[in-house]
Amino acid sequence: MAPTLQEAVKGRTVMITGASSGIGKQTALKVGAAGGTLLLIARRRELLEETRGEIEGRGGVAQPYVCDLSNPAEVDELSAQVLEKHGHVDVLVNNAGRSIRREVGSSYDRFHDFQRTMQLNYFGPVKLILDLLPPMRERGSGHIINVSTAGVQMSGPMFSAYLASKAALDAFSRSLGFEVIGEGVYITTVNMPLVRTAMAAPTRMLDNFPALRPGEAADLICAAIRKRPARVATPLGNFAQAAYAVAPGLDHSVNAAIGRLLLRSPWRNLRLRPGAVGDRPAVDDLAWRESFRRRLEGGRIPADPVEVERLAVLLRGIPLFEACAPAELHKLASTAYPISFEEGEDLCLEGAESDDCYVVVEGEAALTIQGEPVGVVHAGEVVGERGPIEDLARAATVTAKSRVLAYAISRGRLDEILSNNANAAKHMRRLVRARYAPDSQR
Repeated sequence: MAPTLQEAVKGRTVMITGASSGIGKQTALKVGAAGGTLLLIARRRELLEETRGEIEGRGGVAQPYVCDLSNPAEVDELSAQVLEKHGHVDVLVNNAGRSIRREVGSSYDRFHDFQRTMQLNYFGPVKLILDLLPPMRERGSGHIINVSTAGVQMSGPMFSAYLASKAALDAFSRSLGFEVIGEGVYITTVNMPLVRTAMAAPTRMLDNFPALRPGEAADLICAAIRKRPARVATPLGNFAQAAYAVAPGLDHSVNAAIGRLLLRSPWRNLRLRPGAVGDRPAVDDLAWRESFRRRLEGGRIPADPVEVERLAVLLRGIPLFEACAPAELHKLASTAYPISFEEGEDLCLEGAESDDCYVVVEGEAALTIQGEPVGVVHAGEVVGERGPIEDLARAATVTAKSRVLAYAISRGRLDEILSNNANAAKHMRRLVRARYAPDSQR
């Protein structure tokens, strides 16, 4: 165990994945200030360059590497470049990851959610370890830190894909630790508690829970670098894990009750008011909206006929729906609901794949793809559609520039209209090309 972080990293090569923002960036800044040579890994070069600039501005040394860790071929290429240039990695911090919050009942036809989450959270770190571990064992020195979550210890509803991927990495780490013990290679799992990062931001319900700031989370990782323990965890996480071991039945009952509360309570007193369009608080997050959508389409929440007629009239004035029959528009409107977003709130998140689209009634929203602005959404436009149209990706982050009033409509029913109405589908293709396609494809 090193007395200080500086003694642990000075003159050593430290690779950190997910280093462009959040916990990874804060960890990199601390390690750089302590004298470590940093290898910064992430997908977005411009953010990596910002992180490198901050580190070098403080007298540190950093080298950015762009890599999609969910792609094994890119991981192999990254590892080859790093080993050729640096010879070895002293400390590997597997921090990059993705979270997804969706109940299993909404995932029957979304197996890809589990595949994508496992690919980045489990297979990506494992592939990187398999590439970088041999030189560590040959040298008889190395440290691998896998950032997991306290959720693996506590578990809970609606995070099955995410928690399963992290549990797999935990089990891999523990098993690997048995094999390398005594060889000078250390394996550490950090069961990270809730942290206020961009990954947690979409689940706005978590705003009511205590959480660490990214810098505080980075302190846990830096302590792991210095002490090299088998595991870093919070007392609450350890207690929850022990409680499950002693009384698993009680644990299941408590978490099931929490799950029922999370799924039902937001809609218990919901009433679509016939007042101003969108005149009610924004729904907490994409998972809440999806849960509500399912109940609305299943008839468990009645639609307000005033709102249905108002939206049908509004839709007829939008070019996309001009050629649609009134019956089609009423069918679409019958499962729509008004929603509002305050300035800075996200209507859609890139990669989140919500089953809702939004007809903007008032206000403006900015569209970005991988952090790059691609346009502005105005009143009378539809956003939130996903999936390819003529091989053009439509996923983007849509953020309110001012207060946005909108109707949330079903993507499935919108797709039905597009499949049955050639003119509407043609208009949608033009819209997508104008909004998302590179200039060369327009």
